[in-house]
Amino acid sequence: MTNAHPTARFSDLFSLRSQRTLKSLPGFEHVRHALNGRSAIYGPCRQIPDSAGNTVLIPAFHCPTVVSPVLAVGYKVRFYGVEENLSINLNQIRDELSPKVAAIIVIDYFGFSQDISDLEKICAANDTLLIRDCSHSFLQTNPIRLAGQTSDIVTYSFWKLIPSMLGGGIFDRHNLIRESQMRRRMSLRDRVVVWKQIGEQAVVNMDESWVKRVLLRLEEARVAGKQAPIEPAYNELSVEDVYPFDVDSIDVINPWICRHIIRHADLSAIAAARRDNYETWNSGLITSSSLHKLKPILGTDVCPWAYPVLLNDRVSIEFELRDLGVPFFTFGEKLHPFVDESGFASTSAYEGTHQLTNNMICFSVHQGLSKSEIAGAVEIVNRVCK
Repeated sequence: MTNAHPTARFSDLFSLRSQRTLKSLPGFEHVRHALNGRSAIYGPCRQIPDSAGNTVLIPAFHCPTVVSPVLAVGYKVRFYGVEENLSINLNQIRDELSPKVAAIIVIDYFGFSQDISDLEKICAANDTLLIRDCSHSFLQTNPIRLAGQTSDIVTYSFWKLIPSMLGGGIFDRHNLIRESQMRRRMSLRDRVVVWKQIGEQAVVNMDESWVKRVLLRLEEARVAGKQAPIEPAYNELSVEDVYPFDVDSIDVINPWICRHIIRHADLSAIAAARRDNYETWNSGLITSSSLHKLKPILGTDVCPWAYPVLLNDRVSIEFELRDLGVPFFTFGEKLHPFVDESGFASTSAYEGTHQLTNNMICFSVHQGLSKSEIAGAVEIVNRVCK
């Protein structure tokens, strides 16, 4: 099966520094590094003054890892609605505003910027912190730059675009966040696991050769020789689709190999490949009663995370697509449990959210996929969803 997300190649490990690296982007001096996107959200939340409110507003359509760090700081959460086109429902945010609201989190879904001009004025008038979550895509294009730089606080998750496995960041325009004095290295065991997993990805992505076959057989023999399966040492921190939030990970420094891949990534090439792959999906997929395109227009400044669509019968269709090797993943399929509990959101906040939760699927556009691979996947999807 083709990978749904970018995985490391030896070219990522040994590539020379390109002209468009993260450090070369305007505004990089305001970026503070974090272990992952969850840690990036935790950072500004724990800096909110005690005199502020005790509640944070969060989109009802989300990954639970947006909610968990907010709760870990000690805040209550309330959810506001998101439209079917993934734009925020500003009227619901207005309805939820009160002196109890300390911050509002806005998600730029799949790399498409939200129109937050009115919301910024509302937050300024109410002395409410606005946190812009650009974890889906930390890049914007034309020209290549960090996403969301018009906002004061922006959070990033680098590994969603770069095959670094870990890595997040916080754009802090006015240095509102105090730097932790307790940064510490990841344990040796966990660092070894990260190195091993990245190395395994690179081997799997090698061109077919006797070297690749030998390395894969050695790994198969090693695994077969174990007496019992060993749980990965870094299970909680290797992916961002699990919860609860691990507070102990807040001040952990990413392993050198993750930082190296992030530092040396050719961002221009990554953005160009993702845009080309997005357009291949967009031009090839046929809208039908079974398939609805959520974002058919790719703005000139968008570096997309994925190509999102709604499927009328997603539950049955996604298993068939997976068996046929179509590269995709789901987002928002699992919401934080509080969404379905009374007292955390108005009824109207659920309406559009559950439509997205139950029907969205995200086709992969990452730079490890070729146009021919996507063209083949498009044919399969059109056949299944006709």
